[in-house]
Amino acid sequence: MMSKTLVSIPVLAAAVSVIVVGPAGIGRASTPPTSTAPSAVTTASPASTESDHAQVVAQGLIDFPDGRFTWTATAGSSDSDGTQVDAPGSQFVLGDTGRMLVTSGDGRGAILEAGEAIFDPRSLPVTLQAIDGPAGYWSILLTSSPDAGGGIEPGAGVRDVNLVRDVLGPGEVLSVASDLPQFVLVTAGAVTPDGGTAIAAGSGSQVAGGTSLANDATRPAVVVVAVIGDRTVAAVTTPATTASTATTVASTGTTVPDNSVPNNTEPVAPAQFDSDGDGLSDEDEIVIGSDVNKADTDGDGLSDYEEASGAFNSDPTDPDSDDDGLTDGEEADLGTDAGAKDTDGDGLYDNDEIIGGTNPLDPASNAG
Repeated sequence: MMSKTLVSIPVLAAAVSVIVVGPAGIGRASTPPTSTAPSAVTTASPASTESDHAQVVAQGLIDFPDGRFTWTATAGSSDSDGTQVDAPGSQFVLGDTGRMLVTSGDGRGAILEAGEAIFDPRSLPVTLQAIDGPAGYWSILLTSSPDAGGGIEPGAGVRDVNLVRDVLGPGEVLSVASDLPQFVLVTAGAVTPDGGTAIAAGSGSQVAGGTSLANDATRPAVVVVAVIGDRTVAAVTTPATTASTATTVASTGTTVPDNSVPNNTEPVAPAQFDSDGDGLSDEDEIVIGSDVNKADTDGDGLSDYEEASGAFNSDPTDPDSDDDGLTDGEEADLGTDAGAKDTDGDGLYDNDEIIGGTNPLDPASNAG
């Protein structure tokens, strides 16, 4: 009863982990950099020095189809009522000011402090709700590029993507190794690429991979770099999914045109990352709490892949998600909602209707 649609669940632990990228290699840091640039300093460093405190604040995997892709950044804000961002592609959500609760369309959640980020590769709506006062964020979005002469062309295959963040002091220089073009967003101060024009706060620009970014000013600068890394597994031939309608980013009102996007909807997880062969990667199973060695963790007749896809509104770790007396697999066979005790809203639980001989899909069958 395998579903045709995969919802690949990014790893929140990776999204909020803090990793230092420096000349000596990659290692853990105890705290993320501050969210905003420190107060102005009076003198610049006498000579440029390479930064050794950059950090990867979010990361994930994208199954790229052939084609060109473009990063764009949009600033937004949220209050306690929440703001929904409908991403038509893969995106990083970067906390800029304040604190916020981030909830993805499949129910995953995380709390972002300023300077932290999460990654979501699946074009799901994300709700951002400020905690303890207004909060600001950046949505850094990757979509297909209509410009045949621009953008980034990674080639078909699964690649890791990283969001690197740094606070550069006066005279400091950041460069992140990559063979592909990178997207630079400055959230405070300004940085200048090799041989280029300064990128000011609130602006983003594509630069060549490995380009040095220098802070030539007398105050610190906060910069993030979106980096598409090496291909991690064999190329995938499945075509990209296509957004069916134009999508609006709620916080800004910016309408994004219909386009193909890199999106982990097909195929299922590669075998080397899927111990039980259920279509979910081991990382995904760890996130949702299912067993990496069991294709059907809760034994309800639906695979973990099918339940995680959202197709049955069920929980892969609970055989009877709505506690109505029918297993999720039985509800799938009947066509009832595994996430609702009373599918047809007639006042009787689905299982009670089966026992009583009425139709759990037809409220009129219980009349009289």
